[in-house]
Amino acid sequence: KGQALLVAEPYLRLAQLEVKQGKPESAIESLKKVDVLMADSKAVPANVHAKSLEVLGQLYLDKDDTANAISAYDKLLNT
Repeated sequence: KGQALLVAEPYLRLAQLEVKQGKPESAIESLKKVDVLMADSKAVPANVHAKSLEVLGQLYLDKDDTANAISAYDKLLNT
């Protein structure tokens, strides 16, 4: 929990690389870790958390998972 500030951005970058490699499911898992870090510690930089939620929402949209996309975008709008 004390490391959220240090590991959140690398998880976001990892997710972006996984998207480029055609591994959207892996990217989703990486992005969900950023959200959990924020929920647990509140220490994730706001811009990193916001970007991770934006990318997460888009990945869910890309796979026609509207409910999870709405959830991700709702969190984004309310953070």
